[in-house]
Amino acid sequence: MSIDYAWDPDENRVRTTVTGTLNPDDFIRYCESVLADPRIGAGFIETLVLDRSCTIGATFRDLLPFARLWRRYLEKGVQGTIVLARSDSTYGVFRMFEGAIASDSVDPAIVFEVVSSEEEMEARVREIRQTPPTGSG
Repeated sequence: MSIDYAWDPDENRVRTTVTGTLNPDDFIRYCESVLADPRIGAGFIETLVLDRSCTIGATFRDLLPFARLWRRYLEKGVQGTIVLARSDSTYGVFRMFEGAIASDSVDPAIVFEVVSSEEEMEARVREIRQTPPTGSG
């Protein structure tokens, strides 16, 4: 399993690629790294690209700790997270993840969304950039 992320300061964007088998503990460690990275500031957008070969072993119960992490993302100032899931199985798991954190979004302009194409991901990033948050995170 590999989770590689890079911060793009010009776009204030975290660009992440995931390959191999991803388990919830690996993903928690990744999220903690983003939260602890002092370069990443308010207004950032996170994009995760799950490689076609990526597999995830997780149940809805495994995803419950992510609600707490999402609240911390909101406190850090995330504008949105867009997940590009290239397989049906990863799409399904991240839709469960989306459901696990949905009630914690205090601002409807701050999104966590799963998409199935790169074009859709980039379109959503552009939309997020054009829609300022309406509340506080």
